[in-house]
Amino acid sequence: MNNLVNRTTLFTLSIATTAFLLASNLANAEIYKWRDNRGKVQYSDKPPVAGFTKADRHELVNALQAKDLCVEPTAKTAAAASATKKINANFSFGGSGTLGTVAPTASTPTSGLTSIIGATAPKTVTATTQPTYAALKPTATIVSGGSVISIFGSATKPKPTGTGLLSFLGLNSTPTPTPTPTPTPTPTPTPSGGSNIIQVAQMPAVDINKNILPAVGYADLRIQPAVAGDVPRLGDSNGAIGAFRITCKPSHMSNDDPIVYPNQQGAAHHHTFFGNTSVNYKTNLNALSTTGNSTCNGGIMNRSAYWVPSMIDTKTNTPLVPVSSLWYYKTGYYGIPTSQIKQLPKGLRMIVGNMKATSETNSSGYFICRNTAGTDLTKASKNIPACAQGNLLYSGVDFKQCWDGKNLDSPDHQSHMSDTVRGACPATHPVPIPSISLNISYKVTDASGTLNWRLSSDNYAKAGSNAGFSSHADFVNGWDDAVITGIVKNCIVAGMDCHAHLLGDGRAIY
Repeated sequence: MNNLVNRTTLFTLSIATTAFLLASNLANAEIYKWRDNRGKVQYSDKPPVAGFTKADRHELVNALQAKDLCVEPTAKTAAAASATKKINANFSFGGSGTLGTVAPTASTPTSGLTSIIGATAPKTVTATTQPTYAALKPTATIVSGGSVISIFGSATKPKPTGTGLLSFLGLNSTPTPTPTPTPTPTPTPTPSGGSNIIQVAQMPAVDINKNILPAVGYADLRIQPAVAGDVPRLGDSNGAIGAFRITCKPSHMSNDDPIVYPNQQGAAHHHTFFGNTSVNYKTNLNALSTTGNSTCNGGIMNRSAYWVPSMIDTKTNTPLVPVSSLWYYKTGYYGIPTSQIKQLPKGLRMIVGNMKATSETNSSGYFICRNTAGTDLTKASKNIPACAQGNLLYSGVDFKQCWDGKNLDSPDHQSHMSDTVRGACPATHPVPIPSISLNISYKVTDASGTLNWRLSSDNYAKAGSNAGFSSHADFVNGWDDAVITGIVKNCIVAGMDCHAHLLGDGRAIY
């Protein structure tokens, strides 16, 4: 929603309300449409800018009946991204039917939105000129079908006067002012700085103005001769488990997911990306190994893409930046002989975990509190534990290791992979590949610890310590074939521990 609005315009419509609109001069308005950064079609009566096309009356009616969002767009500019932005919408739709009551804050005037939308039918608007809000004051919450829609923003000009929602949209030029009583104020927490709060359903709100700056990454191959005497050691269990690790710094943050939502900009929950710097909603995942820079040690030898749901401090709507991120490639601990491990197929993509999990029962990730010395302070848990200020929250997920040998992906992005069964890959997924694990740490800097932390994909109400159940991760193989073949041969199959820098052939990465 970061490029859409100049004034607060957020509503849902029942069929009865749509009929009301059809009887108005909205039916004769010239309407334009465009797609927002999530790929969602939006509508406006304002003149078109880049990407606009005209929408006919019937299309608009269908959109209104489907409860589509109707806002006033503006082209995204540097100025629009600054602190002088005028408005922000933070919304969550659920249920159906007509709009419920509006509960404004103490700063909300007695006219405008509160008098426009009633429990069952549009109301009238007073002719009173409304004062200017301070930037990013929460102005109202709307109860709709059991869900709460929060509206944040600032009014920079008086709302139009007239009848019902048409006046609110600026589509009715005939004022019919009617006084309305002042409702009882309902306090709403003020979001922290920035003007681009995005929230979907019950997932935590995220201020995308606080995204990290995209990393440039490495554009070269960062491999050099290993220091004399710096050689791999025998792996765990006397060589039964070979291992290689690689550090990949955060690359960028966005609401894209090219596996689940290809070619749909901003359609996903908030993600933190690692590795390939070029990944976005329209990335050609089949060409990943030859595209983009990399934030991984070793540079463009590993243009793989890794991404996870962002960790959100809900106190400030801030997506947290990991302080460390280590990716493991191992034989695994499930009994598969090292000699059976095969090369990662080029372009393989995988998702592990359940982004829709709402309880410990169907959750896949794990979390541990650690001190800065690396000592575990809690046992691994499915939820985010209470970590004290100064400590680290460690988050981990393990990908499935057995590939079906045919498909680089599957409709659910998981069924072409399988876990081991009694120490071996099942006949349906006969090809064992290196076991990949993601290990990410976040520094706890606030006195409240992790009390307010949630994953961006946690689509359920926060209740005590239930955050983190939706932990999951995405991976697309973008390794240089020669390099990953050498790692599999010299480290994993050989049963050697190559640490986080050795390739097992006398060379090291940096």
